[in-house]
Amino acid sequence: MTGKRRGGTRALFAALAVLAGGCHQIRAPRSAATLTARDLPSDLDALTRLAESSFHPEDPVALENVMTICDRMLELDPRNFVAAWQWARAAFWLADAAADDHDRRAWFSERGARRAELAITISPARVEGHYYRGVDLGYLARTRSLGAVELVQPMYREALAAIAVDERFDHAGPLRLLGGVLINAPGWPASVGDSDEGAERLARAVELAPEFPLNHLYYGEALLKVGKPADARTRLLEARRLLAGPEYSWMKPRVDPQIDALLERARARLGH
Repeated sequence: MTGKRRGGTRALFAALAVLAGGCHQIRAPRSAATLTARDLPSDLDALTRLAESSFHPEDPVALENVMTICDRMLELDPRNFVAAWQWARAAFWLADAAADDHDRRAWFSERGARRAELAITISPARVEGHYYRGVDLGYLARTRSLGAVELVQPMYREALAAIAVDERFDHAGPLRLLGGVLINAPGWPASVGDSDEGAERLARAVELAPEFPLNHLYYGEALLKVGKPADARTRLLEARRLLAGPEYSWMKPRVDPQIDALLERARARLGH
């Protein structure tokens, strides 16, 4: 992604939650795209510009148009790195918006992870493929009652790989990803979970990108997990303050309920 409003979502902290029923065949959702291949040019540079200018994470139609553009790019060049990772980015935001529709979330996140894996194959030294594979797998895990734990190690590896390339990407998104995995995964020896390390990684995300509300939100959740409700409350209130900015108005309805719930937990632990 290009750094604007792409990274983190509350999904990362609940990535391992068992939220859905057993596996079943998932049908492709009806496309909302308003573009078709015949609408699009054959010039890759023009398509690249169109894909980037069409990206709006709050608009599902725009996101599906990005996928259509990226599909066209991959028809022309099956190893087009930009098309692969931007498809995965659009899928992540569509999975985020799916909320209670687990089939829709699973369809986009699973295919987004595949496109991100293609991006990794094409350019393993770039951050985008590793990051978007990790966050797409996080949403996929939320749709599974069986097999979610099997996704922990791939998410963990992709988070580490993304941090090694560029920990600042997407407002410190790789650190949000790793912190979420560490906070939610079972601890050693069953898995990689470590709440203290997770809180440290999320503190680093706040340090690198203090202007991004989700960094404060996720750090606040981590602080609750390590028994620091007063500090958690401070972070959560800062997340709420930042969300009041016009640039995050589209995100606010999705995030406010989570802030409310976490603040209530902090108040309960503080005794007021």
